[in-house]
Amino acid sequence: MSITPAELKNYTEFEAVKNRSVEKLKFDILEAETYIDGFIDPKLSTYETLPEKLSLALLKVAQFLRWLMVMNQFPKAISRRKLVIVATHWVMDAV
Repeated sequence: MSITPAELKNYTEFEAVKNRSVEKLKFDILEAETYIDGFIDPKLSTYETLPEKLSLALLKVAQFLRWLMVMNQFPKAISRRKLVIVATHWVMDAV
């Protein structure tokens, strides 16, 4: 079981996430699951209920990926490489 778009909207402080359609948030969550699965074993799909830390990591990465897309409109505002490192630390702390 994964997180839902409603849980993601409830968790986030980012307007770009809160204002995103449910269908698009589903894709953001899928992208976050794919990212996290690259770091863990067993994969997220093997859990009937996600451990709390993995749920939190999934929420953080899903909102982060959406925020990163918004920030890519302002390439000098932030280093994409540094942001990916932060997301990776969230995942590694959860496992």
